[in-house]
Amino acid sequence: MDNQLIFDTSEQAGFRLNTLQLCNWGVLQNDKIFTFDFDNKSTLLTGRNGSGKTTIVDAIITLMVPKRYRLYNQSSSGNTKDKERDEESYVLGAYGTSSDESSHAGKTKYLRDKNCISIINGIFNNEITKQKVTLMQVRYFSGNELVTYECITESALPIENVLEILPKENAKLDRDKKWRKILKNKCGTEFWGS
Repeated sequence: MDNQLIFDTSEQAGFRLNTLQLCNWGVLQNDKIFTFDFDNKSTLLTGRNGSGKTTIVDAIITLMVPKRYRLYNQSSSGNTKDKERDEESYVLGAYGTSSDESSHAGKTKYLRDKNCISIINGIFNNEITKQKVTLMQVRYFSGNELVTYECITESALPIENVLEILPKENAKLDRDKKWRKILKNKCGTEFWGS
């Protein structure tokens, strides 16, 4: 058997992240969809300290790595205080602390409350096979528990398309199961999660 059939050594082999979309993740502006187009190429993230580079990398880690293996804020200097990020802090948009003068304890400040819905969406392309796959994660709080639904669609499915499809079916992206049934029927999306 020819090894060329098993392993394609070309630079374009396999699935590559083409587009990353974030909504209500980290300190990015509330309810706005942030889209990062990588055009199937290696990408270098640059910016000042605190500009969001780690937020983007941690979103990719969240999308691609099983929860039990995730380590957030890997760019940190090794200080354990800097490693206090987790899914909940990203969904709520933790951005600092305020001190309580009476107790001298720090209290985390958040951009969002537990009524928000957070989305991480990755669209992957395979240049050889011309296939597209979308991995999407939707997070929201049910009481104090952070619920996560992971979704896979065998086509490109940007968040904007989801938000366009659902109102036509008298639904929205919320805590109700209706949106999942609609995406399954309209787009072939498969779900698993909480």
